[in-house]
Amino acid sequence: MSGPVETGWQEPAALLAADREGWRDLLMRAVEPNPFYDHAFAGAVHAHLPGHDAMRIVTARRDGQLIGLFPLMPLPPARGGLPGLGLWMGLWNPFVTSGLPLLDRAQAPEAWMAMSARLHAEGVRQIVMPLLPSDHGGLAALQAGWDALGVAPFEVARHQRPAIESPLDPKAYRARYSKKRRRNVEGRVRLADKLGTVTAGTFRGADEPGAAATFEAFLALEASGWKGAAGTALASRPETLDFAREVFRRGGPLVHIDVLENAGRAVAANFNLVVPGALFAFKSAYDERESALGPGVVLDHHLLCQVLEGAYPRADSCADETHRLMGEWLERETVVTLVLPTSAAEPAWRTALARLAVTTAWKARLAAKAGIARLRPKA
Repeated sequence: MSGPVETGWQEPAALLAADREGWRDLLMRAVEPNPFYDHAFAGAVHAHLPGHDAMRIVTARRDGQLIGLFPLMPLPPARGGLPGLGLWMGLWNPFVTSGLPLLDRAQAPEAWMAMSARLHAEGVRQIVMPLLPSDHGGLAALQAGWDALGVAPFEVARHQRPAIESPLDPKAYRARYSKKRRRNVEGRVRLADKLGTVTAGTFRGADEPGAAATFEAFLALEASGWKGAAGTALASRPETLDFAREVFRRGGPLVHIDVLENAGRAVAANFNLVVPGALFAFKSAYDERESALGPGVVLDHHLLCQVLEGAYPRADSCADETHRLMGEWLERETVVTLVLPTSAAEPAWRTALARLAVTTAWKARLAAKAGIARLRPKA
């Protein structure tokens, strides 16, 4: 750590062209790696999803090496972005389940302080930081930077989602289930074993032979079910299909695909994103015609066993509190959404108005999301 910290403010395409490898390298040494802010994901969002043309990335470098990176968007009025507030939000959309910036684990507070100063200079006065996991070091590193700047975050929302992080073996883990849940899961697994035609496997990397075909099978499965009927499947619109395929292609080793097959036909699949320290269960799909088998339950149990047997340190379901996995993945990932000024010099009135606007908009979003969750059938 010899030279001064230099900052940048640029469009994603420019950063991708100049330093794609440096971006991925920062992800791998971040204090808490966030796959949703990797170049494969953020770049695909910018390239394919409508409404992201205004995305910008603030960066921090020392001696030419990236030590901090945060993609963000100006907040539209529908989400609380009132004129004159200078209110921006960390990259978020329905596909993003973590808003943690990428910060070098050895220089995190300093990187954040430098990026905050650059944001303020660019007219970003208040920022919303969505869905920050609170228990694995990233939030603590941010807090150290906020303390040094003299700014205090305001909590807009907090919730928990299902996760796996346990020293127990699968049998002992299932013993913690309710009696009804344990009977259901173990019965489905026994049925799959008894049939003799059901197999589960994992492709670890987009370049692994067979991974691309299995990914396409996942897309077709998702589109054939309730998500397709609701218009929320990745293949429901050309732009989200292009987005998903680019995430898969450019994700490379970050992409892991779990698949459950019955007589050689995919009946369930999970599209996971894997970084040092964690697996994020990004998307899942199953054949609703196979309800007697319960393919979603069987495949999620397959992933549970992988985590408990050491293939991954922990798994984040990326699911909400209404999901079936709340009864099967028994640890909890607490996530918080915060709003804060980029400088201690921000006037109190602007900070207070930003808090009110964001809180009101976030409550409306949660109400809308609850309506979508009611469409989900049993797996």
